[in-house]
Amino acid sequence: MSSKGRFEESLDMFENAKAAIELHPFSAEEAGCLSQFSTNIGFALHDLDRPGAAQLMHEQAVKMTLGEAPALRLNALGGLADCFARQGMRAEAMRGYDALVALPSPPLESARILQQYAAAVLAFAGTECSSYHRAYVLLEQCREHLRAVSPSSPMHANAAAGMVTCMWNVRRRAESGAERDAAMASFRTHLTALTRISTSDPALRLQVHSACFLHSACRSLRSA
Repeated sequence: MSSKGRFEESLDMFENAKAAIELHPFSAEEAGCLSQFSTNIGFALHDLDRPGAAQLMHEQAVKMTLGEAPALRLNALGGLADCFARQGMRAEAMRGYDALVALPSPPLESARILQQYAAAVLAFAGTECSSYHRAYVLLEQCREHLRAVSPSSPMHANAAAGMVTCMWNVRRRAESGAERDAAMASFRTHLTALTRISTSDPALRLQVHSACFLHSACRSLRSA
């Protein structure tokens, strides 16, 4: 429902399902569904622009998963970290993602978490070079996980595009010539690799074309 914009109906469905589960005795394993419903309700409340209520549901999910299966814990912590990021609560969001990265998880799931963490760091980056360097490292770790288990994953292209963005921003903001030159060299390397990755994602293709344009413009300015 939420994917079609019917957020009120989605919220009603999740809340009704959660209430039905609470009324009937479940096994310990099945009871873990409650935390997932709390997380889903939190996302639905965000879509309805009710961030305070959403945060309460995500915090409830995190409490429910103390000592539970890693997958449930990952979903709950991920929901809360995303909740903080959406509200512009930088410190809380970063702590949430730190907690997520520290949890043991399969390589593909770790790659997804690292990519989300990097996206949150970039969203809060502003003019700080250190934030772009931090996001770059997270994306590099993401690609290491992907190489190990899913060499053909489309996440490779997203991570590479993020690394291109990071290095371009470092190049623009770095104070020393040496740091700018190093960032530009890294930008070129990742841009070249990115152009060799086949993708049907129109947004990603636009990002690649934009990066190529920036590179060409920069070369023209330097040769002028």
